Amino acid sequence: MAKAKSTKKSKSSFNIKEFIVQHCEKVIFGISIPIALYFASQGLNYETLKWKPQELVEVSNAAKRTIDSNDRTAFDEGVVVFRFDDYANSIKSEVKRDYYRTTTIWDASIYPELNPRTKPEVLPVYKLRASTGIGAIQIRSATTPGALGNRPATGGGFPMTTDTMSGSTGTAATAKDPKRWVVLTGLIPIREQFDRYLSIFPSAKFHDPFRDTPMYVKYDVERCEVTATGTTAWKKLEVGRRFKEEVVNKWAGRAPEIVDQTYIPPTMLLPMVYPLPPVANKTYGNEVTQPTIPLLSDVIKEDQSILQKRMEEYQKKQLEYDPSIEEGFNPFGTGTAANRRNANGSMPSDSMSGTGINGMFGTEDSPENSITVTDYLYRFFDFDVEQGKTYRYRVTLYLMNPNYLLDAANLDDPKIAEERFLVTQASEESNAITVGADARVLTAGVNAPALRRAWDEPTASLMLVDFDMTTGGEWYIEEERVYRGMVANYPNSQALSSYIKQAVSTTDSSMGGSSASDSSSRSTSSKTPTKKPAKDENRDKSKRNVESDVCIVDMSGGIAFPAVRGAPELRSPGKILMMEANGMLVIKSPTEDALQVELYKKPTATTGSDYGMLGGSSGSMN
Repeated sequence: MAKAKSTKKSKSSFNIKEFIVQHCEKVIFGISIPIALYFASQGLNYETLKWKPQELVEVSNAAKRTIDSNDRTAFDEGVVVFRFDDYANSIKSEVKRDYYRTTTIWDASIYPELNPRTKPEVLPVYKLRASTGIGAIQIRSATTPGALGNRPATGGGFPMTTDTMSGSTGTAATAKDPKRWVVLTGLIPIREQFDRYLSIFPSAKFHDPFRDTPMYVKYDVERCEVTATGTTAWKKLEVGRRFKEEVVNKWAGRAPEIVDQTYIPPTMLLPMVYPLPPVANKTYGNEVTQPTIPLLSDVIKEDQSILQKRMEEYQKKQLEYDPSIEEGFNPFGTGTAANRRNANGSMPSDSMSGTGINGMFGTEDSPENSITVTDYLYRFFDFDVEQGKTYRYRVTLYLMNPNYLLDAANLDDPKIAEERFLVTQASEESNAITVGADARVLTAGVNAPALRRAWDEPTASLMLVDFDMTTGGEWYIEEERVYRGMVANYPNSQALSSYIKQAVSTTDSSMGGSSASDSSSRSTSSKTPTKKPAKDENRDKSKRNVESDVCIVDMSGGIAFPAVRGAPELRSPGKILMMEANGMLVIKSPTEDALQVELYKKPTATTGSDYGMLGGSSGSMN
């Protein structure tokens, strides 16, 4: 058997990797000890701190006291300090562009660059004001011809014509429609609106003077009711439908416009100035216009004064007999106030040529007798109101869109060509207006106390006109002694009708005319005297509750002038301050109501019906 071969383990060589793994920590520890001994030996060579913390506090406090006690500034010491805080705040200021602007124009265009058309800003009505009224509107009956725009029928003491100021008898309108109403008036800023258009369109790629003129089309009226608990939601009124039903299909014409035509804007669908209803026995005043827009009567008076001044100058030149001046000076030449209007007060057609707008705006160098128009009148009548309720209104205007259906190449945004109308924002709300009592107060006079009794109370004379909503008739009473603090309510009072039963013979007509019966009685016999009827014998009388809810607050004037034998008593003009039921204060003067008071006291007799309206003559403008 063979002997097993024994193996002997051979001696391995040195392995550095195994050596580092086993002795790394010892090597690092051995190196760190001499380094630490080196830094320790170096630290022994530095000087130790000789001061204590308390000493450092004392030194700092002393330095602070020295600084506080020193009045010298850095400027005194000659040190320039830059205020970084002020420099940092300069970032809040706008950069002045003029500093960087250059006057050198590079590649300037021979022609000015045209801009694309944009959407102009449209301005709403402002200074919206509401007033109330009541009356019998004359409507067309089966025998009353005519429509809006024709010469309407009249049936009262005031002319009801559309195209003349002198009045016309026309066909009698026997039907009456008693109505209460609220009339809205406001101002349309046409001058400012035209400036908005001028800032955009003349320099646009496409410009049409007719298209690029503000043209008003229609408007919306919203109304809310004011109650004790607040206001109701805004409700849009059916303006177009009501206009067609009332004005076009029902009214017997229109009352004459009291505002100069220059202030009435041309419209396409719905008139911005609602026509005045043909109310029997009524004149309109400031309630249907705005304070800044003059009445036609005032403008005509101004025109007459200008012509009178020119005529006086002309006569002076004639006295001097200077042929050259006499031939060249014409007081009635073109451009005068007389030629600015027709006989009826309307603008002649050629006066608006080249403007595209009713009237002229005027400038600082405009002639003395030209009309400067900055605002148009806005007016609307709301007949769907109830007595005792309080309302507020707001108005939205519609203008023709000057960009409507234009080519997109001329527009900044093609979408602006899709809108047919431009709509303004809703105007500010009107004042709250209450539809009050059916009686209105006319001031007949103010009587101051006699000088020998200066301590007495002044008194006023009033005429209360009560409107009958059932028949459309009016009844009136006179009160000669009304004191301050009294409420003009007279229950169960004797009232006279404003109608007369038949034509009577009278020579004291306030309208200056004579009746048919008067002329026939004179032709019957010159020897037989005509019987003058007793006062009010041809009027109906009735006991009525005449209530106006108007309080007489104060009065002034009415001082009697020294009496002259044989002359009527004369007094200074008076004024009466009244507070209406809605709390508004109103100042009225007897001179303003004198015509209406006289018409009720001395009506003109009419014929042709059982009852003639008060003031039957319609041949003159009152």
